[in-house]
Amino acid sequence: MTYVVGVDGAPDGWVAVRMLDSKIAGAANYGSFADLLKTQAEALVVAVDMPIGLPTAEAWPRTPDQAARDYIGLRRSSVFAVPIVEALNAPTHAKAVQRCVEAGTPKLSQQAYALRHKIFEVANFASDPRIHEVHPEVSFAALKGGHLDYGKRTWNGHRERMQILARANIGAPDDLGDLGRAGVDDVLDAIVAAWSASRIANGIAGYLPNDAPVGAPRIWY
Repeated sequence: MTYVVGVDGAPDGWVAVRMLDSKIAGAANYGSFADLLKTQAEALVVAVDMPIGLPTAEAWPRTPDQAARDYIGLRRSSVFAVPIVEALNAPTHAKAVQRCVEAGTPKLSQQAYALRHKIFEVANFASDPRIHEVHPEVSFAALKGGHLDYGKRTWNGHRERMQILARANIGAPDDLGDLGRAGVDDVLDAIVAAWSASRIANGIAGYLPNDAPVGAPRIWY
């Protein structure tokens, strides 16, 4: 049996969707990424929507982010350029902005700066070979076979993504488990991340950029 987990960040932690032999087997909300990994110790692959491999000022922007934008086309703005690690390590948002200016990279938004806690949570376990970076919009585009028409936080976007999952026989059960304050888009993102995790476990996944050298950051789908 192929047991994998797809993970997305949520307001009160992390949403994890479990998939067994390409079928949803439940979901849960975890307060920390460490607790999630401990609880899901039997998973063959953990696919998470969070950047793994942070760029320095000299190596910005990351090639996976650029490749992902090209891949998803119309929804390219949903892939944000991962900020430089020097800015993410700054003690305040103002200092982070200053470091971006000094490095000649775009200024870091408050939202991106706040995300650093989750980025570093995952970074602490980056050496775990089960963990793979994914981007839900890339995964949905791969599952659909083309770009998505609507943003994920819109009604049409929710319906579009549910229909894509249904056509792939990945229907979401009415009761997925204790999901805390996770939004609909968080859950859908975790589901399609689990789909990518299943492909990774079965050796049929793709990644961006497709010429990424061994050990380099990549986004799987």
